[in-house]
Amino acid sequence: MGNVVKLGCLTRLPISPDDVLTGAAGKLEYVLVLGFDKGGEMYTASSDGDMAKALWITSKFAHKLHNGDYL
Repeated sequence: MGNVVKLGCLTRLPISPDDVLTGAAGKLEYVLVLGFDKGGEMYTASSDGDMAKALWITSKFAHKLHNGDYL
């Protein structure tokens, strides 16, 4: 199992949060992280304190998801 290769493609399979964050490192200009901690509490973090921007990003993502852009 030492020769595991991580493919850079879309998948419907679960991926560890650490792998997702590591894969994004160094590639993004802006980031909004949404998730749940191990206690089930919602976790949010952003690289920008502009909450209107965070809302715009989530709305844009939801619109693209509803359009099937990520299927």
